[in-house]
Amino acid sequence: AALKEGKVRMYRGAVGPDGVCYVAFLVRRGAVTVLGSLPEGDPSRSLSVVWYVGGQTPIRVTNLYGENEGTAEIAARVSSMVDGGLAQAEAAGGIPALVCGDLNHELGSLDVVATVVASGWSDLGAPTPTCIMQHSIRPRRIDVMLASPALHGRVVETRVSWATGIATHAFQTIEGLAGRLPQIPRWKAPKAFAEPLLPIQDPEVLFRGIFSGWEARWKKAKESRSMDDMWQVIEGIATAFHRLRAGEDPEEVRAPGRVYKAKDFPPLTGRDGEAGSGALIAPLLRYRRLKALLGLWHQGCGALGKEAKEVLAALRKAEDPGSPFGERLRVLVARRQVEELLPEALEAAQEAGRAQTKVRRTNWRNYCQEQMESGAGRLFKWVRNGSMVQPLPMCPAAYDADAAGPA
Repeated sequence: AALKEGKVRMYRGAVGPDGVCYVAFLVRRGAVTVLGSLPEGDPSRSLSVVWYVGGQTPIRVTNLYGENEGTAEIAARVSSMVDGGLAQAEAAGGIPALVCGDLNHELGSLDVVATVVASGWSDLGAPTPTCIMQHSIRPRRIDVMLASPALHGRVVETRVSWATGIATHAFQTIEGLAGRLPQIPRWKAPKAFAEPLLPIQDPEVLFRGIFSGWEARWKKAKESRSMDDMWQVIEGIATAFHRLRAGEDPEEVRAPGRVYKAKDFPPLTGRDGEAGSGALIAPLLRYRRLKALLGLWHQGCGALGKEAKEVLAALRKAEDPGSPFGERLRVLVARRQVEELLPEALEAAQEAGRAQTKVRRTNWRNYCQEQMESGAGRLFKWVRNGSMVQPLPMCPAAYDADAAGPA
């Protein structure tokens, strides 16, 4: 009834060779962008979407349905699908992501479990079983909800229920936070000192000369018996000492380090200094400026306005001498030329984005490999804990608004 009334939208996956649709999403709230099937495995058994439920950062969700034959070949295909879902989410940056579905296999029996543990993902409902079969020796957990580290801060509570009356599958729910999450404290280090000049002066003689100028302040701080005052003098002497050794002005004020509030997992835009982002900055700015220039360029004849001239000057200045856009921007004199350049700039920006995605995927895989080569501590901890992938508590404490995640 809700589907007919339009209160719930359905997004179906691809239809398999047998004419069956194995995966779908029912969405009541928010907007959804369908990404399609994963490259790994049968296209009809996976579907990925980006769910804009509220706030600045969407949630990426991948729904999987594994084949239920118990052969090694089938297990390898299911493992490959899970790995593909993880890689797709990690390639998008540190955003909240969920890889869920009926794998028809326990996670611990798949090769991908090493990657799950090494990269910090966790099964939100573990270790509670979700499937009870008459011929099974024990209940199994074959329905997983693998959450990325960035999603943990949004999760308030998870539940597993058998209220549907279907013994083969339990019903799992996640209660989470939509919108903007509380920020966490981060440390911003002060500017590093410059390297000492050569030849270096005698440190002891240099220190005595500096201390003579601070001796009166040091005595006053000692008399005040204030730890803060004494520490400020010590810090000032140390700063002056390092500045003089580097040939800098010892009286220049040095901004101290500070604690500031920031997002735990900010969305990655390619302009945040992450590995491989340098090649993405120029194409993004070029497209943005060309798009702005097209809006500022008036119809018909006449000189450009001040804002349009500034945008055009920034475009020309930013291009390297060997850039294919450089010469065309230098001779750009008509609105028509901007219209011709804009699609090419968009394609260049999209290509840079695809390259950035590839870099993130590669970096993630290299990180997981390094974790295994350095002793696989997380994996052995997972084995010691009874093959549970770092589960969250089933009924955690109330949410603390001042914390970054579940209390």
